[in-house]
Amino acid sequence: MLAVYVSHPYGGKEENKEAAAALTQKLQLDYENADVAFYSPIHAIHTGGYNGVDYETGLALALELMLRCDVLLLASSWRESLGCHVEFLAAQKLQMPVVTGRKGLEDVIRMGPNFKVITPERHRISTPASVKNLIKEVQETWDGPT
Repeated sequence: MLAVYVSHPYGGKEENKEAAAALTQKLQLDYENADVAFYSPIHAIHTGGYNGVDYETGLALALELMLRCDVLLLASSWRESLGCHVEFLAAQKLQMPVVTGRKGLEDVIRMGPNFKVITPERHRISTPASVKNLIKEVQETWDGPT
């Protein structure tokens, strides 16, 4: 089964949480006959939101989930989020397939999970220290909201 990590802005905002839930549910229903599962870190990881753990630890937990998936799917609003940018950068460093629309998603669903790339760096990228470095790298080139 193909595992798709759905990257969506959160920022502790309830409306983002609801939008990510709606997107993930719609994708799962739209592709119910495909051998694919969609995972939202906003809903899969329960730390008490921004009150439970610091930002880097929460993002490290999200990256750990992402590492267990085959594909990163960026929601249409991903460019508004520091966390989504960090997930995108981590996926690039890991040579993980990244898709942004239905066409790309359908292409990887057709290919299945056979293309998964394992790199030695894959198991080191989800530590809080690595996340801090990724955040710094994104912030050096991105002028969006934090």
